[in-house]
Amino acid sequence: MINKNQVKNILISRTDRLGDAILALPLIGLAGKIFPNAKITFLVSKINFELIKGYKGIDELLKLEEKGKFIGKYKFFRNRKIDMMINVNPRFDLALLFYLLGIKFRIGTGYRWYSFLYNYKVYEHRKTSDKHE
Repeated sequence: MINKNQVKNILISRTDRLGDAILALPLIGLAGKIFPNAKITFLVSKINFELIKGYKGIDELLKLEEKGKFIGKYKFFRNRKIDMMINVNPRFDLALLFYLLGIKFRIGTGYRWYSFLYNYKVYEHRKTSDKHE
């Protein structure tokens, strides 16, 4: 069970195409309602950064530099004190990164071979879902 008082800094990661990033935007408002005292950081691809900048509810918008080395990403995130990460776009490199960073609450899909890196798994297929992404 996640203690709402323990979560002060949430990172939501959606680093793929614009349409997918837009579909993930309601998650920002929902996270803000559930964790009203938490800072919400949204990680997007470089191409989506300018389009999403200024969206209500995002306290910090970060762009993922695809060309950067894994160790550079590790150094970038290690001092950010992230309590919870929600990996909406399931990517192995990010799942591994956030696992190695020791983020307490790691949320992601339960259907990938690397899902063991998440300690809170979502078992939902988009093709059979009656819910919004």
